[in-house]
Amino acid sequence: MIKKFIVASAVVAASVGSVNTAVAGGLSQEIVEAPVVIPVAPVLTNRFAGGYVGLGYGHVVSSDDRVGMVDQTTNLLTGVLGDLDLEGGAAILQAGYRWANGNLVYGPTLRVRGGGIDAELTGTSTGSSTVNWEAALRGNLGYTVTPSLLLYGFVGYTYAEVEYDVAGAINVAETVNFGGVNAGLGAEYALNDNWSLFGEYEYAGYEGKNLVDPAINQHTRPTPDFHSVNIGVNFSF
Repeated sequence: MIKKFIVASAVVAASVGSVNTAVAGGLSQEIVEAPVVIPVAPVLTNRFAGGYVGLGYGHVVSSDDRVGMVDQTTNLLTGVLGDLDLEGGAAILQAGYRWANGNLVYGPTLRVRGGGIDAELTGTSTGSSTVNWEAALRGNLGYTVTPSLLLYGFVGYTYAEVEYDVAGAINVAETVNFGGVNAGLGAEYALNDNWSLFGEYEYAGYEGKNLVDPAINQHTRPTPDFHSVNIGVNFSF
């Protein structure tokens, strides 16, 4: 009887050892949870933010500058000789920088334009007006309607050097520097990350200056202003 009990105890002990070995062998290993991956939203950047340089062409579509004669003593108008309305086109070189806040885009532009803008006066008196060069520093504010399309407006200060010559009833010939206001609207379309096309309407109006003919004690006061359409290409970096 005792012998049978000892054999049965040994069998039970062996079974328990087998179970412990199985557990230790990995049949009931600790479960490791998979790491939770939180997706990160992509950082959206505005295509038009950053520095840029550009080349273009501007064409004057409308202008107004009447040539009058004014008495120096009485300051009364004594005659009108005609108009020196500027026309023609000029090359554009520009550079600027833009910041973006969401869809809003803003920043300064320095633009230089020169060559080909002039006017002729014919009749009993003759004359000419030629814009040698013009420079404008302007602030731009725009909105990206789509990632590739920017609509914007601008306003700033413009400065120009003009050759002015009238002969006949009054005789003046001077190189005049004018300061004035510059404003307009534009659109820019991105072709890729670097290149874009732009088109603008621009107004430039200048403060007049008196040019005196001392022989007759009279002056004329050129006050050039003109409206132009600009087109060109920008390279962003």
